[in-house]
Amino acid sequence: MRQEGMLDWQIQNCLGSIILYWRLEQKYPGTPDCFVFEKMNEFTQGETAESLFPPLSLFSKERVDIQKAQNLITTLQSWNLEIRQKIPDFKAIEHFLVHRYQYSIDDIKHKDPFPKIV
Repeated sequence: MRQEGMLDWQIQNCLGSIILYWRLEQKYPGTPDCFVFEKMNEFTQGETAESLFPPLSLFSKERVDIQKAQNLITTLQSWNLEIRQKIPDFKAIEHFLVHRYQYSIDDIKHKDPFPKIV
């Protein structure tokens, strides 16, 4: 993911979101999204010994790419920006975030959260 230019915070956000949605689906299988999102707070309190451990197969390239795109939308919404397209143009949204808000450039100094991964 780093080789694709993702910053550490973007990687953590992406992987954390995949795990969060997977855990919601495990606990509330087949539940409509509107109900599941109401329950999201119980999963954002941090991990415990009882937290479900996701299988490594969950992190396929396809799933990561889908979540990266979803995170672009979530980022816009969290900054109170609107998407007026019925079908989002993810490349254009990423271009906008990178060039207007330094989305893939701006970072702070931090310890490497993935020290054993190249």
